[in-house]
Amino acid sequence: MQKLCSICSQPAQFSINVIVSTVGVSKRLQQSSAAVHFCDSCIQKSTDRLHSTALRKLVNNAYTKLKERLIERSAAH
Repeated sequence: MQKLCSICSQPAQFSINVIVSTVGVSKRLQQSSAAVHFCDSCIQKSTDRLHSTALRKLVNNAYTKLKERLIERSAAH
Protein backbone atom coordinates (compact mmCIF):
# COMPACT_ATOMS: atom_id res chain seq x y z
CA MET A 1 0.00 0.00 0.00
CA GLN A 2 1.36 3.39 -0.98
CA LYS A 3 2.09 5.77 1.90
CA LEU A 4 0.85 9.35 1.64
CA CYS A 5 2.48 12.55 2.80
CA SER A 6 1.22 13.57 6.25
CA ILE A 7 0.96 17.20 5.10
CA CYS A 8 -0.33 17.27 1.51
CA SER A 9 -1.53 13.66 0.94
CA GLN A 10 0.65 13.24 -2.16
CA PRO A 11 2.66 10.00 -2.47
CA ALA A 12 5.36 9.92 0.21
CA GLN A 13 9.03 9.40 -0.59
CA PHE A 14 10.43 9.75 2.94
CA SER A 15 9.52 9.06 6.54
CA ILE A 16 10.90 10.33 9.83
CA ASN A 17 11.04 8.20 12.96
CA VAL A 18 12.32 9.48 16.26
CA ILE A 19 14.33 7.47 18.78
CA VAL A 20 14.52 8.94 22.28
CA SER A 21 17.21 7.49 24.54
CA THR A 22 18.26 7.97 28.12
CA VAL A 23 21.79 9.34 28.57
CA GLY A 24 24.18 8.67 31.42
CA VAL A 25 22.13 5.77 32.75
CA SER A 26 23.41 2.22 32.72
CA LYS A 27 21.16 -0.09 30.74
CA ARG A 28 20.05 2.67 28.40
CA LEU A 29 16.36 2.85 27.59
CA GLN A 30 15.11 3.71 24.11
CA GLN A 31 11.71 4.34 22.62
CA SER A 32 10.95 4.87 18.95
CA SER A 33 8.03 6.71 17.43
CA ALA A 34 5.74 5.72 14.62
CA ALA A 35 6.78 6.97 11.18
CA VAL A 36 5.58 10.30 9.83
CA HIS A 37 5.51 10.27 6.01
CA PHE A 38 6.53 13.16 3.74
CA CYS A 39 6.77 13.91 0.04
CA ASP A 40 10.00 15.55 -1.16
CA SER A 41 8.56 19.06 -1.15
CA CYS A 42 6.99 18.89 2.30
CA ILE A 43 10.04 17.38 4.01
CA GLN A 44 12.14 20.27 2.72
CA LYS A 45 9.64 22.81 4.06
CA SER A 46 9.16 20.98 7.37
CA THR A 47 12.80 21.00 8.40
CA ASP A 48 12.61 24.80 8.73
CA ARG A 49 10.08 24.34 11.53
CA LEU A 50 12.31 22.22 13.76
CA HIS A 51 12.95 24.30 16.86
CA SER A 52 16.43 23.02 17.67
CA THR A 53 19.23 24.17 15.37
CA ALA A 54 21.17 20.98 16.10
CA LEU A 55 18.15 18.78 15.31
CA ARG A 56 17.43 20.77 12.14
CA LYS A 57 21.02 20.26 10.95
CA LEU A 58 20.91 16.53 11.68
CA VAL A 59 17.61 16.04 9.87
CA ASN A 60 18.75 18.15 6.90
CA ASN A 61 22.00 16.20 6.68
CA ALA A 62 20.24 12.83 6.83
CA TYR A 63 17.69 13.95 4.22
CA THR A 64 20.41 15.25 1.88
CA LYS A 65 22.46 12.06 2.13
CA LEU A 66 19.41 9.86 1.59
CA LYS A 67 18.30 11.88 -1.42
CA GLU A 68 21.81 11.61 -2.92
CA ARG A 69 21.72 7.83 -2.44
CA LEU A 70 18.31 7.65 -4.14
CA ILE A 71 19.63 9.64 -7.11
CA GLU A 72 22.70 7.40 -7.34
CA ARG A 73 20.52 4.30 -7.20
CA SER A 74 18.18 5.51 -9.95
CA ALA A 75 21.16 6.46 -12.16
CA ALA A 76 22.65 2.99 -11.73
CA HIS A 77 19.49 1.27 -13.00
